[in-house]
Amino acid sequence: MAGKFRSFILFVFLAVFGGGLASAELATVHLKDGRSLTVELVSVDRGQVKWRISPAATQVQQFLRSQIEYVDFPPTNEWIGAEEAFQSGKVDEAISLYTRVISSPASQYYPMPGNFVSLAKVRLLECYRNRMDTEAIAAQAAIVRDEFSDLPPSYRRVAPEVAAWVAISKEKWQEGVEAVGNVEVPNPETYLVRGMAYEGMGALEEAIRQYAGAYVLNFGGSVDLTKTSLRRSAEMLAKLKNADRQNELQGLVKIYQDLFGKGNLWEGAPEWLAKLAAGELVVMSELAKDIEVPEKPKSETDAIGQKSAALAGLPPIADRTWILTDELPERAYLVGPAEVEVTRTLNEGATQSESGYVFDGIGANVEISGFAASQPFVKIRADLTPRSTDGVIAEMQGGAGGFGLYIKKSEVRFAWAPKGSGVETFTLGKLEEGSRGNLTITCGGDRKIRVNGLNQGEIKTYSLKSKSKGLEILDGKSVVLGDLHPQEPPNKGWEKNTPFEGIIHHFSVVSGKDGPQVKELEQKAFKGKNPRFIPPPAEETSKEQSTEGKK
Repeated sequence: MAGKFRSFILFVFLAVFGGGLASAELATVHLKDGRSLTVELVSVDRGQVKWRISPAATQVQQFLRSQIEYVDFPPTNEWIGAEEAFQSGKVDEAISLYTRVISSPASQYYPMPGNFVSLAKVRLLECYRNRMDTEAIAAQAAIVRDEFSDLPPSYRRVAPEVAAWVAISKEKWQEGVEAVGNVEVPNPETYLVRGMAYEGMGALEEAIRQYAGAYVLNFGGSVDLTKTSLRRSAEMLAKLKNADRQNELQGLVKIYQDLFGKGNLWEGAPEWLAKLAAGELVVMSELAKDIEVPEKPKSETDAIGQKSAALAGLPPIADRTWILTDELPERAYLVGPAEVEVTRTLNEGATQSESGYVFDGIGANVEISGFAASQPFVKIRADLTPRSTDGVIAEMQGGAGGFGLYIKKSEVRFAWAPKGSGVETFTLGKLEEGSRGNLTITCGGDRKIRVNGLNQGEIKTYSLKSKSKGLEILDGKSVVLGDLHPQEPPNKGWEKNTPFEGIIHHFSVVSGKDGPQVKELEQKAFKGKNPRFIPPPAEETSKEQSTEGKK
């Protein structure tokens, strides 16, 4: 009797704590070496998967988590129920059921990659996107970002539309536009978030066009998305007070009324819009009386527009000895004496806009490979607009050492760690949230760090304790922009920081044996010109043009 009782207790233990396995079930294990095996599960815990090759096999084998990329687990009853609700469009029910899945991690194979707890968190994000719940999307996006290591590889990215929702939740309208700026095949949600971002900026005409893309492309799709884009488009069109577009506005409100309002418009719609939908004559000068005009927030668009105007007034590049970093074909450079191919890879939802690399603050990063800094003289340039007070601007960590550039409580900090040395950290200056700033860091063979920029008006010099001249890092390493470098260095004392949120307009590292060689390499990399963040004073430009004219 006691033996039977122990067997029963073991059965219950496996059912509750053994990864949801009351009996063995088939799963496909995808390994990091590229193999995939369909096996019979025996048990799953935090660090391993135990399995048999078939029901007839007696030998129990195991894969360690370090070997596993992810697992296609047999669906649990809770997951099946939540998925059925989600696929049927029952969003409220799906949210409740996915929350139930998350509350029972032991029976959902958590935290092995492919587990249903982490997948349920992804599904919750999709539910909130269907609801167009801006604040919930932003909060859930951060939660999903923390689950990347427990998800299959295809889920380890931030969709551009999610990055746009996050930006919109913070009223960072330009970032919202840029987040979806490079989407090759826009979907209705893409157009919707673009419209919301342009509406926030006060660009009503562009908002109307984007909302039209949403409701035209979405007919037959999500009712809520079509209703929202139609309503917002009508409200923005009313703001224009354009008598020539009265028929267009009348058509929009009539469609909304007939398809979604059961003969009525949305709650809070002004009375004159209802009259217009009914075909009554309305005086256009009265159209926008009852709708609040969205205030255009301050954003980097104004600065970008001013900069574009300034560029238009400059002499041709061919007539100058310098070039602005905004005029260079790439936004990031690694330059050294060695001939190393440089690649630029955008990861985890990072995007590139006309003004630079855009980072969402929840893990987007850009990896620049082809590092060549095993030289005693290194020059680092950075031009950025932070959208938060903390974040990783750039980090390079190799097997021997590296450097890092961070923002901490709006202070720009620089970490330097040559081969065999500890990390030395310096506070370089202030850069407030939303402000654009630039700096140049020079690390010479005299073991001095010189910093120019951050509106300080003078070059600041810092002395290094290390006796090493330069980093002495092997060529071919990489620099990561926007997040911590994945490689763990041997040096102790590196800063821990959050992902960067904002725009990096330019980042470059040039290394050589001395200052003259670095200048020569810069000329070679930057179209034969000296790189600058801003144009020189007008008198210098005039003098340069005069000299060119005499040649």
